[in-house]
Amino acid sequence: MIKIKNDKVNGFIAKVNVIDVKTGKIVNENIIVKCERHATIEALNADMAKFNLPTRMEFVEWVN
Repeated sequence: MIKIKNDKVNGFIAKVNVIDVKTGKIVNENIIVKCERHATIEALNADMAKFNLPTRMEFVEWVN
C-alpha cells in the first residue's frame, strides 16, 4: 500500500483481474493498478459503479 507521513493510506498498488459486470467473465488478467485516490479496491469498484462503468476490479495480490 502507498502510505503518507501520518500513516493514513493514500492509495494502493495491486495486481487485479478486470471483470465484465454483465457477463462476469475476466476481460484482462493480472493487470497492475496504481490508485492514489482510493484506499481499497472495494472503494474503487464503488466509484466505478456510480458512473455505470462496464467493468470492476478483482483483487489478485499486493505489489510492493
